[in-house]
Amino acid sequence: MGGDSNNIQIWNLVSGTLVSEMEGHGDRIYDVHKHERLLVSGSEDRTARLWDMNTKKELMCFGQSSLDPNAPPPGALSLGL
Repeated sequence: MGGDSNNIQIWNLVSGTLVSEMEGHGDRIYDVHKHERLLVSGSEDRTARLWDMNTKKELMCFGQSSLDPNAPPPGALSLGL
């Protein structure tokens, strides 16, 4: 994770190679939290997404897209694991 990517990137720190990439967010990712096999990511697209780290698949999306005029302001969505 990092930079201006909309994707979550998993890197092998020993070899420096990209292992996998998870796509789904429509804007820059600003936060990730891992708990066992689950990962939660937050993005400037005003969504939080729940991922399965074993399959690298999105399980659920919380919030609304920033393209929605009724979307909550940035930072209004808070998740705790």
